[in-house]
Amino acid sequence: MLALALLPVAALAAMAVGERGEPGITAHRLWTFTHLILFVFWLGADLGVVLAVRAAAAAQLSAVQRARTLELARAIDLAPRLAASLMLTVGGILTEYVGIGHPWWQMAAIATLGPVWAGLILVAWLAPGSSVGERAAALEDALRRLLIVAVPLSVAWSWFTDRLAPAPYVAAKLLLFALLMALSLRIRAAWRT
Repeated sequence: MLALALLPVAALAAMAVGERGEPGITAHRLWTFTHLILFVFWLGADLGVVLAVRAAAAAQLSAVQRARTLELARAIDLAPRLAASLMLTVGGILTEYVGIGHPWWQMAAIATLGPVWAGLILVAWLAPGSSVGERAAALEDALRRLLIVAVPLSVAWSWFTDRLAPAPYVAAKLLLFALLMALSLRIRAAWRT
């Protein structure tokens, strides 16, 4: 337990070694911190949503308790969806720090993706049932499906052209992201039935 508690301290100490040894807050450290916070809010809160939905299915709950639990799950669900929507943007910016450069048009797309995706999620969440909310939800769903296909294709192309040579672990992270997106669509489809 102590080792796990000291892990963040060790990570911060490791960040202060070598080329990035300059003291204080740097842009790289802020992006890394943002990436870690998004990861925690994405998967941690998603676990909370799964547990709440499973609890709502308990036979001993009354209809009011079940409705309240599902309402809670819906409220919690906003955090992981927003965090996931920003992960590719923040991750794309971080890849620049490890030597994976992007042409200007690619960086513009990376920087735009997160805010646009988060905007779709917010509109769908704030206006459920309305025509605007339904359209935003459909566009967000289509974007997720597109990314589930596009991210692995991009990884394959980048791998075979050696674009990921400076940081090959990025390929695994991107493929894991696409897998988690696919699983999230599957889970959401199961909840709707």
